[in-house]
Amino acid sequence: MRVVLGAALAAVFACAPAGAAVIYQANGTLAEGRGAAAINHGALAPGTYTASVTLDRVAIITPNYFIRRSFDYDCGFGFTCGGNSYEIAVFPREFTSQSANATFTLRPLSYQYGEGLIIRFNADLLVGGFIGLRGLDDQPIAWDFTLTSVPEPATWALMIVGFSLAGAAARRQKPAVARRANQAVR
Repeated sequence: MRVVLGAALAAVFACAPAGAAVIYQANGTLAEGRGAAAINHGALAPGTYTASVTLDRVAIITPNYFIRRSFDYDCGFGFTCGGNSYEIAVFPREFTSQSANATFTLRPLSYQYGEGLIIRFNADLLVGGFIGLRGLDDQPIAWDFTLTSVPEPATWALMIVGFSLAGAAARRQKPAVARRANQAVR
């Protein structure tokens, strides 16, 4: 029985999400209380992410951090006509705060079929940008940007199964005191 409990606990720790994995982190100080914080993390794989901006004091934040979604369409006979892209803002355009968080999802290649017209949406692209900061006075502003990945639902499902197995194994195991008492009565 102890082997089953040990195996269940090992499954729990092997499958439990380690929390949000930090993908990119940058920080710095803007000397005159205004300027742009560069975010250059490179292209990201499809998935769900959380971007966080933290300042040492309240300032006006103007993020230029967008998901670029491109698409083209099939005009028939195997030819691709046109092509375009548009941007999706991760953060609001401009706001006054000391911190901000945004969770977003980058989609892989997918198709959408229209009435006789096939529109192809290509994989989302987010390679970075900048975050403009403007202090309420001319004092320096320290900033910190963190990009983390969000665990997938399958990871959480495996963790729940692992905890269930550990609980079932622990419940089936009788306490040592109860076993000794049963042996003494016989």
